[in-house]
Amino acid sequence: MTSKKSKILKNKVISQIRTVEEILRRWDPIGICPGDFAPSDEYDDYAPRIVSLVAQGTSIEQLTTHLET
Repeated sequence: MTSKKSKILKNKVISQIRTVEEILRRWDPIGICPGDFAPSDEYDDYAPRIVSLVAQGTSIEQLTTHLET
């Protein structure tokens, strides 16, 4: 893979991770109010794994199980 293609791919993945982070903050699945009562980046550690699972073709059921745990 060329350096340019690698950089484009990296930027795409970073963008996807940022999108998932924002979704998790707005969704607030465990009700901690990130930015108000908890650190604003409370859910950020979950995002890379979610993006990776989706990229691997994880089913909705498998993703749901992952998020529940």
